[in-house]
Parts: sequence; structure tokens; C-alpha cells
Amino acid sequence: MEKLRFVVAVSIWLFLISCEKEFNVITEKQEAYAVYCLLNLKDSAQYVRINRVFLSADDPAQYLQDPDSVNIRAEDFKVTLQPFLEGAAENIILLNPTSDYPKDNGLFSTSHYQTFKTGISLKQDRTYRLTIRNVVTGYEMTAESDLLGRRTIENTFKETRYYDINQYDPEPIDYDGDLSPGQWDKIIQRFLYYEYVDNKVLMKYVDWRREWMKDGESVSDTAEYQLSEEFLRYIAENIKYDTTVKRKAIGVDKMMLINDEELTIYIDFTEDQSSGHYIPDLSNFDQGTGILASRYYYTYFAMKLRKTTIDTLAYGRFTGHLRFADSQGNWPP
Repeated sequence: MEKLRFVVAVSIWLFLISCEKEFNVITEKQEAYAVYCLLNLKDSAQYVRINRVFLSADDPAQYLQDPDSVNIRAEDFKVTLQPFLEGAAENIILLNPTSDYPKDNGLFSTSHYQTFKTGISLKQDRTYRLTIRNVVTGYEMTAESDLLGRRTIENTFKETRYYDINQYDPEPIDYDGDLSPGQWDKIIQRFLYYEYVDNKVLMKYVDWRREWMKDGESVSDTAEYQLSEEFLRYIAENIKYDTTVKRKAIGVDKMMLINDEELTIYIDFTEDQSSGHYIPDLSNFDQGTGILASRYYYTYFAMKLRKTTIDTLAYGRFTGHLRFADSQGNWPP
């Protein structure tokens, strides 16, 4: 693993805090950026976020008043991912500016960072190199990361599913952390389905993370306890109603979100700070600051849907309008 290096920064955790300021105290007017990217083999899209980093020999707070010191323009950057298989370079992936990732409310929330996206699927067993280049100034920064896990989204649509969790054999994975499904704060349920539209078959999914329940509360389950009413309602809210589309349910992956070693170190270090002021920040980029790391949705149970569950999706009060096929393979009118 490439060793994470230390730089002095004022930073508030990536993606999560609306009012974020980052400062590297080095020399005045030196160009630098903070870049964050968490690759996930089981995500259908990958995102990169770029911030301006303040560099100064004096009090960096004064530069917050200058918009040119805060804001960056997406058109000034070329962002690429390149996979390597056993050292051999493969085709470069170009990431494009996007507004898909919502910007939080707060100071400089409208334009102080830019987000880039690719919908090209990642490949297992690769090392990925992320390159950020300012095409105006020529500034360039890079980092590399291996991918955690080996199963892609395509794999999950093809694997054998079971009613009983004890029948399922999870994938072997090189991971030192706890993989017991009792860690409810890390559990995600992924509902997988096909969409049939314009003679195309599309693989789709909806991810649901159940909120913490208060003492004494219980989940309202239907269809032999495979899908709760809360989950069905969430599916209905997140699948677009379209009379020209037909759908077929595939199953539910019960997954656990896990982080690679570098990201685990990064999170533990940045969260364990006694002071909210000048703190050491970790980075694995060759210059600037930030993190390129890997997360993974580890499937501990690929659940097969019962006929009653499939019929609930086809005719139930929450999802009956979404044109899911019933257990006999028929679509509602």
C-alpha cells in the first residue's frame, strides 16, 4: 500500500459538511487542489470532487474574501481514470463535469468545488490511476488505488440466489475488518431489477439503508418478511413512473459497506482530532491533498424473492403502478 503522506491543513470531512474550508500553509500563491474520489466496483457511477486549496505564508482566512481564490471552473480541468492490469495500461476513462451530486447549503456552496462523473463500469483486479490536470496552468496531480472486492454489478444479476441465508456462500475477500452482518449502521439492501424499454434490457437497482429504529419500534413487513413496507415505499419513490417501461424483479442483495485500508486510516485519523483548528491531514496524491481510495458493497446474502413478494411488487399499493411482472411472468395492464 502506498504510504499516506502528511500535510498541514484545516479540513472538515469530505462530502459531508456544508461549510468546508481547507488550507495548506506552504508558500503564497502556490497552486494546489484537494481531490476526493472513492471508487466502488459495485457502483454504476464514479465521482471525483475537486476543491481549491489555500496556500499562504500568513493568515489564510483573508483569502476567503476573494472569489477567485475560492472558486474553480470545471472547464479548466481534465479528469481521467486509467486502469492497470498487472502493470499494463488499459484504456483511459474521461470523467465529465456533473451536477448529479448535490452541493450542500452553506458558505461557498454554489461554486467552490466541482464534481466530475463517469458511468463506465470499473473492472476487477485493476489498479486505477486518477489524474487531475488544469489545462490552463498545466498543474497536474495523480494518485493510485487498488479496488476492493471482485464482483461487479453484472455479476450480481447472474449469481444464484436463495431463500435461506445459510445456503448462500459469500465471496472470499482480502479484508481484515469485521464482516458480521450485525453492524446495522453499515447495512445496505439493494433491490435489483430489469427494465425493458425500446428493445433494450437495462440492469437497474435501488439502494436502501434502513434508518435506526427507536426502542420498541419494529419494521412493518409484508410478503413473508422479505420486503418491509418502508422498503417498498422507498422503491416506489425512487423508480420513475413510465407507462412505456416494463420491469422484472431479480432479487435483493443484503450488503455491508466496507472501506479499504487507506480509507480506513484516513477516516480514523481525520475523525480523531482533539482540536478543530490546524490539524494534520492525510493524502495519497503526489501533490496537493485529498484521497483516492476504494469502498465496496460486500454481499453477505443474495436473497431470492418468493412468489408472494413478486406479486406484491406487481400489484401492491406502493409499486403496483410501476409495471413489474408478476410471479407468472405477466405484466399488469
